[in-house]
Amino acid sequence: MDDFYAARSSTSPPLPWSNFAPPFSDRAVGIFIVPGTGSPLNFDGQDPNRQAMTFGIISLICGIATFFLGPIGIVTVVIAIIFGSKGKEIGADLPDKTGYYLSVAGLVLAAIALLITLLALTACAGLLGLASGLRSFH
Repeated sequence: MDDFYAARSSTSPPLPWSNFAPPFSDRAVGIFIVPGTGSPLNFDGQDPNRQAMTFGIISLICGIATFFLGPIGIVTVVIAIIFGSKGKEIGADLPDKTGYYLSVAGLVLAAIALLITLLALTACAGLLGLASGLRSFH
């Protein structure tokens, strides 16, 4: 057992690749930066296909997440609509329609979730109105 701890305390050899960044180093922060921009989530000057794909994926994820978040899902509906419409606008004229289709799917899911939420709120308001009406009837 002493050999185990002796081996762990010795200096480890250098890694074979040079671009390795330990989890809490200054270089690790760069994974959250869009390549070529120098700042987080800045899409100015990026490839339109990449922009459409990114906006479409964000819209689709927010559209799906809306169904699992309940009343808080209204926030994700708004995000899905904003990113979906922007991705649809950018991706409409591109030869690769993947970003366009992802954006449309996110918009459809957001619209369905918004419709279900409005129907549920209307039903709750109707039940509350009916209950208050029955109380005044007696």
